[in-house]
Amino acid sequence: MLVFELAISLIFFVLSIAVAVMAKLLPVGLAPVFWVSAGAFPFILSVILALLSIWWAIDTLARIRQEKKLNSERKPWLDELLGDKTQKIHFVVICAAVLIYVFALIPLCGGLTREYGFVIASFIFLCVTIKFFNEISFPKTLLISASAVIIIYVVFHFGLKVIMPK
Repeated sequence: MLVFELAISLIFFVLSIAVAVMAKLLPVGLAPVFWVSAGAFPFILSVILALLSIWWAIDTLARIRQEKKLNSERKPWLDELLGDKTQKIHFVVICAAVLIYVFALIPLCGGLTREYGFVIASFIFLCVTIKFFNEISFPKTLLISASAVIIIYVVFHFGLKVIMPK
């Protein structure tokens, strides 16, 4: 798992550098200097992400070295990536649940009500997945799901003015 984590940290580093280069190449336009142009904010964020990726990679390398000292036994890469049998089953279940949510539940609920189809579909999805993966009481599951969906809806619909899927 740590080798996979190292690969992901290096991929994030490369992507961060690519975004920094693209941001630097954005035209300055009417801005007097680059630091007040449209590319400044993405450039700064990508540099921060690149530094964090380097830190992540160094930390992962240290953990790999420490693990090698403690344990010389080698697992197959798929077991390292997905974990034990229960984690593999959870991975398959959540992938299937997300596919059902995106390709069946959202369109079905969107057909019932154009305005709140996304809210209903998300509420059902969260209730089912929370109940499947946790041993939480039904009222708590309903409360957590409703709270999360309301927060997401309010932030995206009213705060960010994003059109929700229908």
